[in-house]
Amino acid sequence: GLALTRLKYCFLSARPYYSSLHNAYLLISLFLIYACILIGVRSIKRIFPVSLLAFIFSVIFFFALAIAFQCDDYHNRFFLTLMPLLTVLAVAGATPLLNKAVTFFSKPRIS
Repeated sequence: GLALTRLKYCFLSARPYYSSLHNAYLLISLFLIYACILIGVRSIKRIFPVSLLAFIFSVIFFFALAIAFQCDDYHNRFFLTLMPLLTVLAVAGATPLLNKAVTFFSKPRIS
């Protein structure tokens, strides 16, 4: 109930009192980050050592646990602490896609 609502507001960052445009921007940017993480799970596991992944995911888990039990701060101070970790995971997850795009667009074209 309440804990899931707190987690939803924390990890989606949208608020009912924000404008629709602001909420859309937040949701689209976070969707891209989460999608890159989910798409690149295999490359993330290959790139990072297990100990670093354990640290990253335990930090995310314990922050989420603290938010679920206590509160979701309206200024997103808890979520902003997690953003560097999520961004590093997203970049590592997007690396194979970026490599494919660079390879595709760098091929010589026959006119």
